[in-house]
Amino acid sequence: MIFLVVALALVSPSQASCRTIPDTARIQSIGRFSDIRYTEEHAYGHAVMLWRAGGCIFGLFESSEGLAGDTPTGLLTDVRHSPSGALSFAAKLTTGMTNIAGSAAPVPSRDLFGFTGRLGNTALEGRLGRSDQLRPAVEPAVIHIVLRRVPKQDELFDEAKTYSAWREAVEPILRFRGPRW
Repeated sequence: MIFLVVALALVSPSQASCRTIPDTARIQSIGRFSDIRYTEEHAYGHAVMLWRAGGCIFGLFESSEGLAGDTPTGLLTDVRHSPSGALSFAAKLTTGMTNIAGSAAPVPSRDLFGFTGRLGNTALEGRLGRSDQLRPAVEPAVIHIVLRRVPKQDELFDEAKTYSAWREAVEPILRFRGPRW
């Protein structure tokens, strides 16, 4: 019986229960983790911003590979985590325009990122895959990333104290820089 209680305590909330976080749920910032490097006009790398509402983790993913500013941003989906620090998620992004067979003009890209790794106090480390959903026959690119904790997140998000306030703050960002699919 003791083993069963301990085993249940180690299991994170089911993915289904975190899909419907109550609007009034109090949230807490976990942090921003990034490996983005900047040149005079360009930015390259990735960033993950994480928050917690009870036992649920949610957040945003950014991928930058060009001119700095207006970094493509996606909402984390299919988030799974455990008390041991294991973390995985997916994120849809549109990182630019692309040409596809049969299209007369470029179309927004459909980039699907997937992360599997560990969340620690100072870094988020693991494997990041990127697949082109417009070209499913192309093998996904997978890299190892180490995203270091950034001392401070954007104050806009620090002001959000409930899940609904966070969603309201995120909505215009995703409308402008979010996926187009």
